[in-house]
Amino acid sequence: MCNQFIVTSTPAKLIPRPVTPTEEPAKKQRDSPEHVVLRQVLADMKRHRQTGDSQKVAETWNALGLIRLHMQRDASSARECHAEALRILQQDDCNNKRLIAITLHDLGYCCERMEERTDALSLYKEAISLLQQDDCDKSHPRMIATQRAMNRVLRS
Repeated sequence: MCNQFIVTSTPAKLIPRPVTPTEEPAKKQRDSPEHVVLRQVLADMKRHRQTGDSQKVAETWNALGLIRLHMQRDASSARECHAEALRILQQDDCNNKRLIAITLHDLGYCCERMEERTDALSLYKEAISLLQQDDCDKSHPRMIATQRAMNRVLRS
């Protein structure tokens, strides 16, 4: 059994108390890989906001979207994260077409998971268009992944 501390009205005085078995899973959950990654992404978000690096903030929103989608299985929340990244990139007149294409692809995948196939297809097409403008040829891994995603939607 491990100890936690009870904070009394005097902050300097910490009283150890035993942790009950029902509290152990909560601690394990906080230390799970999902929560460790989430804490890191949120720390990155805070740091990038403080420095004013909007492209890094957008990349961090994308990372948060991937956590929401793949670790937490929440496509709707993931879509909101990727939409926020896209909003930041568009608002900032970002010239990084590849980053915008990646964001569009991720948004498309969220829509696909939510069975919004028309939106997904539109986002994938826009991502391919941007990749072509960025001189990505058909053998580029990002282009291949987006084309496969588009084909997957067309088959369904």
